Amino acid sequence: MNSSIFNSDKFGRERSLKWLSVFGITYIVMLIIILCFNYCFSSFSKVVDQERELQLTASKIFLPEKFDMVTSGSSRINYGVDPDTIKLHLKNLRIYNCAMFGGAVNKEILDYLENKKIDWDAPGIKIVLIELSPRVLWNSLRKNRSYRSVIEKSPDEISRLLNYSPEKRFSVHNLLLPMDRERWNLRKNKKKSSIAICHPETGWYEVINNSSNTEKDILKRLANAKKTSVITNRKDLYEINNSLHELLAKTREWNKRGVAVFGVEPPIDRRIRELESSLSGYDTKKIHEMFKKAGGKVLKVSDDYKVVLGGSHLDSVEAKRFSKEVARQIAVYINAEKRK
Repeated sequence: MNSSIFNSDKFGRERSLKWLSVFGITYIVMLIIILCFNYCFSSFSKVVDQERELQLTASKIFLPEKFDMVTSGSSRINYGVDPDTIKLHLKNLRIYNCAMFGGAVNKEILDYLENKKIDWDAPGIKIVLIELSPRVLWNSLRKNRSYRSVIEKSPDEISRLLNYSPEKRFSVHNLLLPMDRERWNLRKNKKKSSIAICHPETGWYEVINNSSNTEKDILKRLANAKKTSVITNRKDLYEINNSLHELLAKTREWNKRGVAVFGVEPPIDRRIRELESSLSGYDTKKIHEMFKKAGGKVLKVSDDYKVVLGGSHLDSVEAKRFSKEVARQIAVYINAEKRK
């Protein structure tokens, strides 16, 4: 009898251990599958990045907030100006980065700033920081790709973009792993050299931890630009007169209304700057003089910035340094105006 009970208990323990082993192995296998799935899933984060780009542009256009200081330009300003860094040196100012991917500086964008983003009713100084480079004046960019792609969307699609969040996007990653998606992408996917983080609250599109082959990217960009200019033989693509005329006219108008308009050329690789200037016939000294005559102020920045993403953009660290340098120069002007 006792032997029978002992054997029964032994059998029960062995069966429990067997099932425990089965569950343990199953759990480990499932965990490995989940980790592998998310590792692979991170390779396709480009879809998320595209949505974030559209979300950021939608925020800049449709959110109702207005500001004391706004910026405008292409992705070089979009990546390069961090309003939070500028606020450290320009106290009590509401600042927003209104630059857009593929954006030009022309009447359409300047009117958007004037009507949608500058808070004319608020007391105090009003500041506009403009990218002053040949590329933002090109005819080929006058359509403002990102701006146009968003304003032509339906109200429902715009609403979806404004409420978009990668963390709310359905995936096994979001259900089972609390780790931040973007940092997971960077840490676990060795093919990714950098990540871009969208900041709709400030308008900044931050690039962090970039380790791409910048020299290779630059040479490729130069080759493509030269190839395009030779094949198309369309010099009108790089014509700047239309946008330049509109920029100078708006600068004169804003100057009369007490707006401090600053122009700055974001740091880019010297070879790219020379190519873009040659394609446009852009005379930097002449353009700067015309801008100053219209009432603008030209900011001079250092030429020792490390540029990434094809030699045309700044990563997070350099963008904050650039923003700090810009803010300090603007602060000097503001303080001088207050002493008058």
